[in-house]
Amino acid sequence: MLLTSAGDTPADWVQSGRALSALLLIATEAGLLAQPIAQVIDLPSARYALAQLLGIVGTPQMLLRLGHGTSVPATPRRPLAEVLSS
Repeated sequence: MLLTSAGDTPADWVQSGRALSALLLIATEAGLLAQPIAQVIDLPSARYALAQLLGIVGTPQMLLRLGHGTSVPATPRRPLAEVLSS
């Protein structure tokens, strides 16, 4: 999945981050896993080349691999009493 914005300004980055946050929550709720592929869009020249290659209007902001995968064990957590004190 390719997330794009109209421009490539700090305001576009913030708006893209908000959209990405919503997308990740929806994907998680649907039982999907998401893996960002950031190297493709790290540099402005790479974002421009990707847009040209795909023939899209706008600026690529995030490329994600979405799908179902194998389960992994939950990350171990410390007991709450070890983290908080009253």
